[in-house]
This record gives sequence, structure tokens and C-alpha cells, in this order.
Amino acid sequence: FDNNHGEEFFIFRSENNYTTRETIPREQNTLQRFVEWSSDFVSLKTWEKVTEYDPRTRPWFTENARKEDIHWTGVYNFYYDNQKGITASVSWKNQDINSGYYILGIDVTIDMFREILDRRIAEHPGVLFLTRPDGSVIVGDQKADKEASDKDTLLNTLNKLVDKWQNEDR
Repeated sequence: FDNNHGEEFFIFRSENNYTTRETIPREQNTLQRFVEWSSDFVSLKTWEKVTEYDPRTRPWFTENARKEDIHWTGVYNFYYDNQKGITASVSWKNQDINSGYYILGIDVTIDMFREILDRRIAEHPGVLFLTRPDGSVIVGDQKADKEASDKDTLLNTLNKLVDKWQNEDR
């Protein structure tokens, strides 16, 4: 959860616990305050870090600023763990400040998509994959990856399937 002043409140899972990060912009840098929470939400430890991080430079912020609708980013590396993924974000105006607005984002890693696809393929045999709006493939299921002779072959095959599907007015 962020605003256009660079203030951010972020929650992420770490091991068996959760961590919250509060980002506070300052003149020369950014202060981040962390709290690690147990699974029953007892504070385990706190720490601070000074960084150059500014949430207003992240794709989910810059691509969605003031649009007031749901926006999906392309694949990029997350700041907090460097994993690849996409973010769904939505922005809305701050009614108290004329030029202010908020953005809420939810990160989904490529590994999370793989897990979902793998569980689904176990229940319903076939080839499952995730595509970008232009129809290119982001990720396929593990079974398809293992059966492909190489990654390029899999992506080419899936792109051809998407093209065929789109041309059939689906």
C-alpha cells in the first residue's frame, strides 16, 4: 500500500513468519522500518534500514499512477527478494488532498503461477500456460517444460497454440 509521496506499507511472507516494511522517504534517502511477526502475529524482532528505494519508481506504481483501474505489470524482478513475477495494482484519489492518490499492489511470483498450473494439470490433464496481453507465453506448466526438448521449442509451440486459439474467435 503506497501513496504518491513515497510512503509505503508492505507485507511479505518470510519462512514461517510475516514481515512488514514501512517505507518513509526523507530528503537524502529512505528509511525502512521492518517488523517480523510470528504466525500468531506476535512481534518477534524489529530493525531499520536506510536505502535509496523509492516505491514510486517501481513498475506497478509508474504504470498505474492515477488510472483508478486494475493494472497488471509485465514480468519484472521484485525489490524485496529479486524473484520474477507480476503485480496487480489499483489506484484511487485521496479525497483529503487534491493531488494525492494511493496505490494498492499484490505481487504474484512466477513460481506461484507454476504451483497453480502444476496443481491444475494434476486434476485436468493438458497443457496449461500463462500469456501476456500480446499472446506471448510467460510460463507453462512443469510437465510441458520437462517434455519439451528445449525452452524455445516449448515457447514456440505454445505461441502457435495461442495464435490458433485467437484466430478461432475465442
